Amino acid sequence: MWKFFYIFILFEFINCDDGKYQDLQFLFVHGNDPEEFDAFYFNETQKLISHSKYDKNQPTMLYGYGYTENFLRKSTQTIIKAYIKRGDHNILVVEWSKYSGGNYYFDAIPNARGVGDKVGQQLWKMKDVGFNLDNFHLVGHSLGGQLVGFIGRAVFKYSSNNYKMPKITALDPAGPLMYGINGMIWKPLSKDDAKVVHVIHTDSNFFGAPSRCGTADFWPNGGKEQPSCPKANWDVNNEDNFCSHRRSWMYYAESVENVNQKTFLAVPCTSWSDFQNNNCPGNETSSRGFMGIDAAANLIGDYYLQTNPNPPYNRGSRGIFFDEIDENF
Repeated sequence: MWKFFYIFILFEFINCDDGKYQDLQFLFVHGNDPEEFDAFYFNETQKLISHSKYDKNQPTMLYGYGYTENFLRKSTQTIIKAYIKRGDHNILVVEWSKYSGGNYYFDAIPNARGVGDKVGQQLWKMKDVGFNLDNFHLVGHSLGGQLVGFIGRAVFKYSSNNYKMPKITALDPAGPLMYGINGMIWKPLSKDDAKVVHVIHTDSNFFGAPSRCGTADFWPNGGKEQPSCPKANWDVNNEDNFCSHRRSWMYYAESVENVNQKTFLAVPCTSWSDFQNNNCPGNETSSRGFMGIDAAANLIGDYYLQTNPNPPYNRGSRGIFFDEIDENF
């Protein structure tokens, strides 16, 4: 087993080609059309900050999509549309589709780490031309959830361990082949990758991270087998098996869209079983929090809530008390 392990470590070092990721871009989405964007290679970021529609005083959301995904996939477009509707953020997308596919273990995972390093290095350089990194929020789904962790870690490295990105939100960060002994190789998302790391777990027994990995971790409906989703298995050719995994970005997008109302109230609790029995010792007004864009920076630990089985998923104050819900709601 250890021989196998060392072979993969050697492979990882060989695969770290410093000149490999020359086609990376930031896509800057502006206007009311999610397909209205300008693309900037990393040596063109001066043009980005000079763009007439880039407001350096506003928060900037930098999004990382997942394995085999791209800018036009539904998950990416849903997040973008939600931020457009919100209207108070600059919207950037890491364009890494040339590197996000291929063999999951031999191509996509090492590329996520390599791309993350390059993006983090570039972000650290961008502060020198006027970008305010304190206004950046890194958001990613699935392997993109691991990507934003790698980005945050790289910023810390290139700042000589003097600066951490303010916030990461990982939407069901990828779990397969990222944990256990593989975790020693890839070093997946952790609470140390930014000042605040919020994680929304929706498929922790299949395609999402199996355990806590943030400063605050949210477990809607127990963090697996989301309501109205069919029972899943490991067949990656069956789209139904990704239903729970995809709920993470659906929940997050709904929170972003609701500008005038905080959504997805959650409560600190020790387990889903305790939540189901309405036995959460932290179920007091002062210790509750919100899952999604309105999650406060000072939240620490595990938070549970219940959603509706269909949109709108937010149950408001009812979501912190377990109820047997009709999935045909």
